[in-house]
Amino acid sequence: MKQALAWALCATAALPGMAQAEITSAEIGLDYSTFGDADARDAHKATLGGALEFAITPQFAFQGDLAQRYYGFANWKGTTFTGHGIFHAGPDTAIGGFVGKDWLSHDNGGEFYGFEARQSLGPIAVEGYGLYFDGEKEDGYGVGLRGDYQLTNQLTVGGRFDTLNTDMGMPRLSATTSYEFAPGYAVNGELGYADPKNSDKEVFLTLGVKATFGPGQGVTFGGRGLQEILPGY
Repeated sequence: MKQALAWALCATAALPGMAQAEITSAEIGLDYSTFGDADARDAHKATLGGALEFAITPQFAFQGDLAQRYYGFANWKGTTFTGHGIFHAGPDTAIGGFVGKDWLSHDNGGEFYGFEARQSLGPIAVEGYGLYFDGEKEDGYGVGLRGDYQLTNQLTVGGRFDTLNTDMGMPRLSATTSYEFAPGYAVNGELGYADPKNSDKEVFLTLGVKATFGPGQGVTFGGRGLQEILPGY
């Protein structure tokens, strides 16, 4: 199935008109997350990531994500690359498939692939995905759901839930917010809890900044993979 999905993404990239492909959106961001418990604060994570979206035709697009991460307590480094093939079924509806790779210290990474969808209804946007993680040490399935509500032109609030049924993966539920302090530039925050498989539940906090470029309002889909779910390690 993974090979079929990869071929589908390649076919999307080879559609007629690829020569006229243009960048419709780009973004770059820096995030820092840490646990609330004093005994767990060393298990923080810093992430520097970016994404580009190319329009191949008015309906089909390709999105590429790249993120570099640094983990405190484990003293690990990680990199994630994800490619998304996107079909814009309408101005407010997108469906797609993705494949990606997590590189993580001590052979804790792996490959992943899955399907995703996004729907906007006025000020409300909902995004969901399902994935299979083919890890170097273990395999597992994951799902995620995120919703956002635009209160004003600058302020957005929402929530997200993600889970991956591996030893490193963990259910996480959080409230999110974003404030655009200048056109294309925003600060964001996330407050939630994670439930590690072999540890107690932990409250975590994430703070970050993001810059968005291009005629679009950011890329279509969010990040994917094991490291996207981990608040820290």
